[in-house]
Amino acid sequence: TATRLFGTASGDANNNDDDEEIQYGTIEFSNDQTALPDMDIPKFKKRVHEISKILGYPTYDITVMLVDDEEMTAINSESRGIDRPTDILSFPFHDYVKPGVLCEPEFDVRDYYNLG
Repeated sequence: TATRLFGTASGDANNNDDDEEIQYGTIEFSNDQTALPDMDIPKFKKRVHEISKILGYPTYDITVMLVDDEEMTAINSESRGIDRPTDILSFPFHDYVKPGVLCEPEFDVRDYYNLG
């Protein structure tokens, strides 16, 4: 079994086609919505891991929050000044070099390996 190495550059673990060898980052997940009561959470998390691998950041952590329209409206209003709900809001944890390419964390500290 592989050990997750903090400081793994993007793409390092992505070159491995054997999912058993990749120690994925964690997915922090909260589900505060009621529109999809039968949502398959394990399947959702699996898809997020697959997407992180495709993007080249499989060892990074990801936070996903599902909220109702009222909370989404409040967050959208506060962050973007738009007083209505939206489908997706994304808040990156790091700066990026160009879209899809993150800066390498300055320190080899677990909390810096988070996509947001």
